[in-house]
Formats: sequence, C-alpha cells, structure tokens
Amino acid sequence: MRSDDRDGRYDEGVVIHLPEPASTVAADPDPDSDESGPDDSGLWRELRTGDEESFRDLLVRHGRAVYNFAFRRTGSWSVAEDVAQSTFTTVWRRAVAGDLAVLRLPSARPILFAIARKEAANQLRSARRQARLAARIAADRDVATADNTDAWLAAESAMRQINESLQVLPQQQREVIALVRWSGLSLAEAAESLGVPVGTVKSRLNRAHRRLSGTPLAGLLKGGPE
Repeated sequence: MRSDDRDGRYDEGVVIHLPEPASTVAADPDPDSDESGPDDSGLWRELRTGDEESFRDLLVRHGRAVYNFAFRRTGSWSVAEDVAQSTFTTVWRRAVAGDLAVLRLPSARPILFAIARKEAANQLRSARRQARLAARIAADRDVATADNTDAWLAAESAMRQINESLQVLPQQQREVIALVRWSGLSLAEAAESLGVPVGTVKSRLNRAHRRLSGTPLAGLLKGGPE
C-alpha cells in the first residue's frame, strides 16, 4: 500500500472529505443512477484482488453515503467521520488480505452499511470516544474555523433528538428505517445488509409505520424504495 496526499493514507486510515451538512434524514440522492444505485459488480470484483484504483472509485462513489449513514446512526458528524474512515479501512484491509465478501447484489452499499453499522456500535460503546467527542465539539465552538459550524451543530442536535424519539421502536425497526427510508436502499438491499429475508424487512417497516402513524415522527418515513 502506498501513501497519497490527495486520497488518504491507506496504511494509517482512509481520509474522508466531509460534505456540507445536508437534510438531517433525507435519503442520499444519486442523480446519475437509477433507484438501486450504480452497478458496483465490476469495481468490486477488481477490489477483491487488492486493486487500489477500484478502492478509490468505491470511496468516491459511496463515501458520502456511508458518512451520512453513520451520522444518522450516531448523531455526531465527528463520530460519523471516524465510522466512515474505519469502514473503508476495513474494506481495504479485507481486500488486501483476500477476505472481502463476494458482492451478491449490484450495489456495494448493503455491505458497506453493514460494516458501518458495526463500526458505529463500537464507537458509541466507547466512553473514551464520547469524552473526546465533547472536547472536539467544544473546540469547534471556540475556534469557529468554518462559517457553517452552527449548521453542523444544529444538525447534530436535531439528529440526536430524532434518535431519542425513535427509541419507542425496537432496534430492528429503527435499523430498517435508517437503511430504507433514510439511506435509500431497496428492500432487497436492506435485507442483504441485515442478513434477513426481504419479507422480514418489509414487515418491520410496516410495523414501524403503524407505530408512528399519527405522530410527528410519521413524516420521517415518507419516501424511499418500496
């Protein structure tokens, strides 16, 4: 593996260039592709051989989606950055080791989100990580290096409130909402990411709809693949 000032140091982690804060829970748009997203089959096949260029393409194609998915899981841009970096570092290490899973659907996002979900859980379980996060947020407020600092903090606050409100749902239903409604995966892709049948994903989503119907949270379930 080699270092590259532009795309990150693969031997020490993958640098994700942060996007501007967008809608907190809107599905990630991909205007150049159909609903199922770009076909990653060829790219993934090359990546499984340890091809660096394929890894770069994967990062460009899905880096923002993984980052946004991680933010919705954690409610923190800072932790989401760490989760995204860990996710792509894990992918690269597995590719180099010849241990990267075979892509069973055209899109790589189900696998990427599955890895990101585990990485997010690891981050949130770490008390030390939470302490570091508080210090970094405080530093952002003091330094104010970017004009959009307030927008980033407001998005974090909104996402944390949404996640707290969604605690009325079982974790399995919250995961389906995050994948299908917020991240734009199809039911089949969400099923692949979670390792469950498509019918299970659909039933969990329907139960979430019924549970939130008539509440302010019902609007969070609008749109997304059916």
